[in-house]
Amino acid sequence: MEPLDDHELSQLLRQWTAPLAPPALRHRVLSYRRSWWQKLFRGSIRVAAPLETSRRSLTGRPLLIPALAVVSILLFVLLALPFTRALAQQFLQRFFIGRFEAVRATDPLSETPGPNAREPQPVSDLNAAARLLGFMPRFPRLIAPESAKLSVGGPRGARIRKINLADLTRRLRRVGARDVSIPPNWEGIEIEESSGPVLIAEFGDNMFVQLPPNTMVAPAGFPITQFIEVYCRSAGMSADQARSLSSKWAKSPALLMLLPTDFQGEIHDVVLASGPGVLIKNTGSQQQACNWCPDPSELMLMWSAPDRWYGLKGPMTDQEAINLANSVE
Repeated sequence: MEPLDDHELSQLLRQWTAPLAPPALRHRVLSYRRSWWQKLFRGSIRVAAPLETSRRSLTGRPLLIPALAVVSILLFVLLALPFTRALAQQFLQRFFIGRFEAVRATDPLSETPGPNAREPQPVSDLNAAARLLGFMPRFPRLIAPESAKLSVGGPRGARIRKINLADLTRRLRRVGARDVSIPPNWEGIEIEESSGPVLIAEFGDNMFVQLPPNTMVAPAGFPITQFIEVYCRSAGMSADQARSLSSKWAKSPALLMLLPTDFQGEIHDVVLASGPGVLIKNTGSQQQACNWCPDPSELMLMWSAPDRWYGLKGPMTDQEAINLANSVE
């Protein structure tokens, strides 16, 4: 066969087609194209490697890194952004109870300890108390800590209020609040109230307590102000009184200290060195089964600071209680 000249060889090469590789070999040896989402799902993406990463020439060579690691890094960066954190927090609304509000009600609601409540445990000094409390307690300088009997109680834990429309309706009818309407979608809504451990100091017939402020957590979008108003009405308050208290609560959440209407005593708001408080004094001879009712000839002073709740209870005068409260440091 005579050799082909250049023209004939060029024509022959244009007409020649290489045979297809067998399917098995093509799958094992030759790469195939995938969609971007398939690359992500299968666990790798291609990233150009920097020249500084190796002494060998990496020109044109892709570097495979796990796609999930890249996604994790991206999520970490996104979660670190303020607007992303705010978005995550929108699923719940949290309220810090920063003050006390004492009010008389015809049907005060009873309070029970949370599921983690425990009996007070005696401690030798404030340092030992701090180890159980998780914070260093402050103490009235007018009282020598070594002269007081110290103990740590709690935490009371989280108490879940699950709204039951039938029960709430019965309470409203019992106090004559038939004008109150409850949204049907409140059924089963859970509102969590949490309280921490408490320092208890007994000196003579008096008692000083200290604990972190309570918190309340409700679902995002739940009308907590309307709930407080309904809650107050179910305790026997008038429509105007409940509306006023709920409006005040919305601006500054408070622990509502409900006392029976026949409580024989005085209630005063006080302003102390560390924060606002309320003083309740029993001026009668009646001893009542009430969470916030001091015994006859006794008083109770509850006040708050930004990071603490404080309380005093015992047979002392108003001024003695105020002086003790102002000496806490």
